[in-house]
Parts: sequence; C-alpha cells; structure tokens
Amino acid sequence: MSRPASGPARVPLPWAWTARSTRAWARLWFTYGANHEFSRQLGSWLSTERVTGDVLVDSLIFLAIAMLLTRTASLIVRSRMLRGRLPAEQPVRSGASF
Repeated sequence: MSRPASGPARVPLPWAWTARSTRAWARLWFTYGANHEFSRQLGSWLSTERVTGDVLVDSLIFLAIAMLLTRTASLIVRSRMLRGRLPAEQPVRSGASF
C-alpha cells in the first residue's frame, strides 16, 4: 500500500479491522471466561479486595462513558483534519444532472 506524498501516514484498512476484531474477541473471551473458566478465581479476588457489585457497575459505566468520549473526540479531530483537504465545493448549475 502506497502512502500519499503529504499528510499523515494511514494505517492499512485490514490492520484496523484486525485490531477492532481482536478487541471484540478479547471482550467476548473475558465474558465467557468470567462465567465458565475462572469464575471462582474472579469471585475470590473480588471478595479479597472487597469490590462490591455497585463499584463494579460504576466502573463499567465510567468505562463506557470514556469510550464514548474518546470516539467522539477522534471523530471531531478527523473531521477537522479532512476539512482542510477537501476540494472547494463547486456551485451546482440548474439543470445539471447527477
């Protein structure tokens, strides 16, 4: 894959999808493992560290909010980067076909 002469280097699309799917599989594996593979060890750790269900739920809510804010911020940054690179809009003539 060739890179443009100017501008930031882009990550090839297959690598981006691989990274996203890897994170999804990791979350799925943890969910499965917490219920079937290492539930006893996880429960023991939670009780030893005195982590209550409310704390766990609160941390998951904060994690979801952080992911939402990070995603929104990255979309804003990328849209501002693209705004400078887009060609100027051409006026549409009446009667022009699309």
